[in-house]
Amino acid sequence: MNLSDFFLESHALSAVFYNPRIGVAILNADLRFLFVNDHFADLMHLSNTALLQRSEGEITAPGDLENSQILFRQLFNGEILHFSLLKRYQSENGGVFVVELTATPLKDTHGNINGAFMIIVPLSARELPYNTPYPEDWYRQVLNGSPDTIAITDLNGVILFASSVAMKMFGYPDSQHALGKSILTFIFPEDRERAFQDFQTILEGNNPTAVEYRGVRADGLLFFFEVHGSLLRDEQGAPQQMIFVLRDITQRRRAENDRQQRIRELEAINATMVDMTTELDLQRLLEAIVERVALLLGALESTVALHDPESRSLRVVAAYPQRPQDDRPSIPLGQGILGKAAQSRKTLLVEDVSVWETSPVPETAARTWIAVPLLHKHDLLGVVTVSADPSQRCFSTNDLRLIEMFAQSAAIAIQNATLFSEVQRLARLDSLTGALNRRSFYDQGQHEIQRAQRYHSPLSLIMLDVDHFKQVNDRYGHLAGDDALKAVVQACIAQVRQADWVGRFGGEEFVILLPETSLEGALATAQRLCTAVETLRFPGRDESMCITISVGVAERTPEMTQVEQLLNAADEALYRAKSKGRNRFSA
Repeated sequence: MNLSDFFLESHALSAVFYNPRIGVAILNADLRFLFVNDHFADLMHLSNTALLQRSEGEITAPGDLENSQILFRQLFNGEILHFSLLKRYQSENGGVFVVELTATPLKDTHGNINGAFMIIVPLSARELPYNTPYPEDWYRQVLNGSPDTIAITDLNGVILFASSVAMKMFGYPDSQHALGKSILTFIFPEDRERAFQDFQTILEGNNPTAVEYRGVRADGLLFFFEVHGSLLRDEQGAPQQMIFVLRDITQRRRAENDRQQRIRELEAINATMVDMTTELDLQRLLEAIVERVALLLGALESTVALHDPESRSLRVVAAYPQRPQDDRPSIPLGQGILGKAAQSRKTLLVEDVSVWETSPVPETAARTWIAVPLLHKHDLLGVVTVSADPSQRCFSTNDLRLIEMFAQSAAIAIQNATLFSEVQRLARLDSLTGALNRRSFYDQGQHEIQRAQRYHSPLSLIMLDVDHFKQVNDRYGHLAGDDALKAVVQACIAQVRQADWVGRFGGEEFVILLPETSLEGALATAQRLCTAVETLRFPGRDESMCITISVGVAERTPEMTQVEQLLNAADEALYRAKSKGRNRFSA
């Protein structure tokens, strides 16, 4: 049993199919007619048999074919449940008339779509092949009952009819608010010139593709709507009126804008991450993070605080805009916005920090905040925050999603930079004592030589040697000797400034670079070193174990342009100290 036979078996359905006032048809998946009623055949000036030899596309006016086929394809693919549209059919005698076509899918016993049920309602009585057109009220009922928004104007764009759906879309209770007015008055002023040109295109006999305008509702609010327009002609083909089908696309535009915004945000995050993951200097990376996240979210301020597991606290290490180092506090876990976000390891949104649970609150803190923990696997690296003035910027759930995505990538970049920094640090240090290795000391020494030359500043160098170190190894063992070397380095670090450089020159020999230090200052440091090392004791070792050092001191002279020259001068002084009996210093 085919589709048409199945439906026509029912006498109740037959009454619908043979309704003399509407066209009814059944199509197969190839859009060929399986059934047409008499009224539809009469509209087309064809016999039923002749119309069954045609496809729906063959009787469609060329300008409407593409849009119609798209909708039928979506219907048969199950993408839409039904559709209604205004389109033009071309009858056998050459006349073109406008119909409202409604199509619904037909399914077989297995639930597969294999056909479509069509209802065809003509919209122009003048195009009907009957001498007695339907009453005008009938057409109004058809148009007002359509789910689409329909307006009919004269050739000057003055509204003659507006469906109830149209008036509802523009926020008016009935059509009396539109009749006699130009359709342009309902379009946003900046879009009217473009709309006028589009209407001229319709009057020239062309059917432009759907166009979008901004509309003005009765309450003054703007919205977006889409318009399909075409001409209504009399039986001689002369233009009589224009018909417009309008559709509110505000939600679609909003969804599209949101999608485009998300795409822009993801592109911004991707570009930011590409830049950040190539930055391996940790401090520069942290400064880039606070600047990028503030710009990305339009925030007033942003900070990054790193986690110190030993003290269970956070230390603010970068801020945007930049702030002084002494204005970057240490924050215990669980305290304040940063501390609570770090402790819970969850994103924290505070809409108004001035009334938040934590008190007291600084006067400048009356802002909305987001704090996001920086997590790498299960490790807490820190917290990134953004803040804004609530009167100018309120953070949304979309902002939360965005900064969380940013924080995930930022945490990876921080971890990479931290590991790189650690590898770089270890590559510069002696593995036993933690002092600079010989290569790193040479590099730093040459840098300080050039700096001293440029600024004509003093630069001194100390070279020291552990006295009779071989005897320490032989008597107390090599592990004890290792402890002695480490203790010497720690004693040196304790006696010099943070700006000074301590390095292991080789074996039991060590060097100390003293920028901005004259020979007199270096000799004072050498004396302190001799005393500090001589008083060293080694708990757990033989109580008789003690060590001393011999020290050579040299100050750079103007002719010294290479670090080797300064090292040689200190080495000569060290030799003199040893020749005088050790446990002493010489310049």
